Amino acid sequence: MAVSSANHVFLPWVRQGAAAGIQTVDTLNDSPAGAVSIPVKLRVNNTDDIARNVRLFGPGDVLGIDRQQVIRTEPRNLATDFEPNYFVAIEFDRPDFPWLFTPAKADGSNRLRPWLCLIVVRKQQGVTLRTDRNLLLPILEINDPAKPKNELPDLAESWAWAHAQVTGNQPQKAAVEQSLSGDPALNLSRLLSPRRLDPLTDYLACVVPAFDLGVKAGLGSQITPDDEKSLKPAWTSGAQSPAQVQLPVYYSWQFHTGQGADFEALVNLLEARDPSELPPEVGKKQIDISQPGFLITPPLPEGSTVDFEGALRLAESTVNDWTPETQNRFQGELKQILEVPWLAMKDGVDPILAPPTYGCWHVGRHILNTAASPPAVLPWLDELNLDPRHRSVAALGTAVIQSEQEPLMAAAWEQLGEIQRINQIRRQAQLGRAVNAVYHAKHFSRFSEETLFKVVAPAQSRLVVETINAGNQKTRAMLSQRIAQSALPNRAVSATLRKLTSPRSAIATRFQPPGAAPIAIVAGLNNFLSFIFVPRVGAVIIDQVTEALAGAVAEPLKPVARFDRILTALNTAPRLGDFTIAPEGVKRNLLSFTPPGSSDSGEALAFRAAATAHQNYLAQASIIPSFAQLAPINMGTTKQPLLQSIDPEKTIKARVQASLEISGPQEIAGDPLEPLLDAPDFPQPMYESLRDLSQDFLLPGLDKVPPNTVTLLKTNSKFVESFLVGLNVEMNREFLWRNYPTDQRGTFFRQFWDTSAGSGLRDIKRIIEWGDQSKLGHNANAGDDLVLLIRGELLRRYPNSVIYAVAAVNVNGKFDLSSKPEDEKHPLFRGSLNPDVTFLGFDLKKEDAIADPGWFFVIQEQPTEPRFGMDAPDFTKPLPALTTWNNLSWRHLAGTQDELNALSHASVKTQLGRIDPAEWGRNSAHQAFITLQRPVRIGIHAKEMLVKG
Repeated sequence: MAVSSANHVFLPWVRQGAAAGIQTVDTLNDSPAGAVSIPVKLRVNNTDDIARNVRLFGPGDVLGIDRQQVIRTEPRNLATDFEPNYFVAIEFDRPDFPWLFTPAKADGSNRLRPWLCLIVVRKQQGVTLRTDRNLLLPILEINDPAKPKNELPDLAESWAWAHAQVTGNQPQKAAVEQSLSGDPALNLSRLLSPRRLDPLTDYLACVVPAFDLGVKAGLGSQITPDDEKSLKPAWTSGAQSPAQVQLPVYYSWQFHTGQGADFEALVNLLEARDPSELPPEVGKKQIDISQPGFLITPPLPEGSTVDFEGALRLAESTVNDWTPETQNRFQGELKQILEVPWLAMKDGVDPILAPPTYGCWHVGRHILNTAASPPAVLPWLDELNLDPRHRSVAALGTAVIQSEQEPLMAAAWEQLGEIQRINQIRRQAQLGRAVNAVYHAKHFSRFSEETLFKVVAPAQSRLVVETINAGNQKTRAMLSQRIAQSALPNRAVSATLRKLTSPRSAIATRFQPPGAAPIAIVAGLNNFLSFIFVPRVGAVIIDQVTEALAGAVAEPLKPVARFDRILTALNTAPRLGDFTIAPEGVKRNLLSFTPPGSSDSGEALAFRAAATAHQNYLAQASIIPSFAQLAPINMGTTKQPLLQSIDPEKTIKARVQASLEISGPQEIAGDPLEPLLDAPDFPQPMYESLRDLSQDFLLPGLDKVPPNTVTLLKTNSKFVESFLVGLNVEMNREFLWRNYPTDQRGTFFRQFWDTSAGSGLRDIKRIIEWGDQSKLGHNANAGDDLVLLIRGELLRRYPNSVIYAVAAVNVNGKFDLSSKPEDEKHPLFRGSLNPDVTFLGFDLKKEDAIADPGWFFVIQEQPTEPRFGMDAPDFTKPLPALTTWNNLSWRHLAGTQDELNALSHASVKTQLGRIDPAEWGRNSAHQAFITLQRPVRIGIHAKEMLVKG
């Protein structure tokens, strides 16, 4: 058993189930039998034990393996850059899988041969992997000119390259057994191939039988009893190696090796560079403004330039700004050109085509301001539009939209959903509101109370009337409820009575004199004094019970069944000095009355008070009048609330809002029935589109950055804001052209960097929230943060490398990495540039990063997937003494390059000795511990990249 520093416990073998009862020791040759039996005892219903010998399945019984048992291969299938100094490996889900059918138990050194083996064969002439329709498994053939002795490992050492792994750092037996029988995700088994690989070579990895019995079973050959008498290997090695072999293949994949450098070698090539050490062309380029394309009188001097910085800029950069005189003349002429369309429209002139004023609709301002005394800082709208450096960046956003307009519009229409149908309903509602508002103002509001009640009567159960009661409090109730509680009969506003009393009805035309006023039936019935019968309700009292009784039994009860008699009895009853209230179900002794003059106990007094209150309540509740007089409804004060309840401004809006549920676009201020304006969201990082257009805009002079460079840059907030404004303005113009339901103030693009693996925070606020007085570069959600730039082969070969920042701590005058998790900062965003550049943004400012003790930037190999092998050999330097297994390289197995070239597989026969806690060749757990490649981690302090000393 061996424990690695990565919390992995390696076991030389694992046996579970009946196989744990095998007693035949594996002598690591062909002496054990190929099939074994173990004694078992069976007891049924407490009878005598029944002893039997049970034959276990062996390697000759296997015709294939479940492919779901394979959980990982190293390298992956069809990988093209596998490190040649590493071992090929395959992992199985069951921790006992490699020894499941081995008919033997481990020897005294915990060595046990697996029943299968991982081989790695160079793809060459004579090596074929074919399928035979008569067989279940593919067949690997190694024929001349390929040599099996050069391609196959020594099966006498197969025990050294199969082990089990348990996650955890407790090597105690009980803890390991618990892990093996617990969560399957915490254990596995692994086969390694000790094959030495050549760079830039194609290989075929195969899992094949390790014993001759398995080969014959896989090839469909006859297995005789003599074959099962010994455990012969599937092939022999050395001088007895066959000229050709055929092996059934349980599992296979192929790959290609890379140049030869592993993570440790590549990370050691990186060099921290201060920005001042980079060529002057890195980080900025010059813009010639002497010929801007419009007339400046007098012309600017020939060769007038300003420095342009990309989205990433050097932390220590200084830019060549323009002079105040040049700035005034340039911006004054450009201002006039940009304002011409707006001034012409105000004067009623036909529209004039001119360059756009980026962001003017978001701010609501079309007149630009120039600096009265340069270099005064202008608000963002003026600086963006009048400074050629920022205006050119906004134009880049325009170019991106024009190149990607079709897929962007398709995505916008897809996000639109049902908004067109909703807007049609809203427009119809606006029309209905306008028409009904005319009827409400010209007709309904002029109706008399009598006529209004008749008109709205059909909807009385849906009209809510709000009035003020006698206590000056607002009350709300349905009109039908108001009528039911008043003297006005319900039938007074019924359809039948309205038809009879209509001035144009048959009765009115026949019997009513000409010119007579209409019959005010509602007002007349409303003033009629009415009473309603109220049936007796309330609790059933003792008087009612006794009065209902008949006969001789009732007569003596009636005199004592009065309320006053009950109250008298409660007040004159003997005092209860020992009266107590017991819980329900608890038996108590009978009460004993106290002598006259004694007082009640506290619980008795409470009981008498409660009983008296109960009797008083029953007496009041039983007294209910038989008739109630109803008051007439006040039609004068009810008319106005009725008109408000049928006001189309309220009713149509409420109807539309109740029938539509909107979770996307937001209503704009003003008319609540105004059609919705959609603002689709494009969350993709737009730096990628700019990179595809030209990555020189992200970091000018990137090609001048030396290979294997690590340095620190800063984000350029002014660039990011200018670019995103250009994107949104041009997208708004495209939407307007295509009749998309939106206005010119939407912010559809808010993401420049890729923050999906970091904070997920949008880079800018919505542009309409910037205001008119904020400065360019101050509207981003993050300021000018530090960006770690890495150029080299490392991250191209190892894209899953872990990179983060760690606070430094001062330990005896030297800086070291803090071990507190809260002192770590992970990247806010990450991106890549061709051919081999990766950049990562951190929530760190320069002042904090280079302070004492400051911050480290850490580059670490991915630790979650263990890898095995040895360091690449270097024959140009003297061989150092082997004092730690971490420094073990292939050179320790071969003295010269020629000897290494002749070496096909690593062998445990090599004498490398013991370096605590592991010994070379002891067993497979020791081999796994020795060859495990510990994750490499380097830390670079910010001062090495910003302040060289």
